[in-house]
Amino acid sequence: MKEIQIEINKDASDIGLAELIASLIRENCAQNESKRRIFSRLRGDVLIIAKDAEVSIHLSFESGKLTISNGNGKNAGFIIEANSDNIINLSNIRLLMGYPFLINREGLGIIRNILNRDIEIRGISANILFGLNLLRIISVN
Repeated sequence: MKEIQIEINKDASDIGLAELIASLIRENCAQNESKRRIFSRLRGDVLIIAKDAEVSIHLSFESGKLTISNGNGKNAGFIIEANSDNIINLSNIRLLMGYPFLINREGLGIIRNILNRDIEIRGISANILFGLNLLRIISVN
């Protein structure tokens, strides 16, 4: 299978979150053929906003290529807004048969953060498959 392509635009090169997400996806896809297949078919945009760091990144997936750019002034149909730690914690969600398994410590913590609005996910209802596939490729489990 063709190697995945991840590009960080110059406008996001000094945003640590951009490199962190790129590395996470690169490593997960290198270690897992299933995640690599999901990545190669993924199409869509997501805006990730780290409130505490006052930065945002825009991820654009286009059939085997991910472009990460500065998210300032950009919009997407799927938006994740949280503090940096909560964004990173999304990668700890356990998957069971490819779906989030939330009945454990990490999962319950994420549910609690969503209910408390410490993690806001907008556009999930219109982009449920995209959201699940994004979760699959960022999850380290």
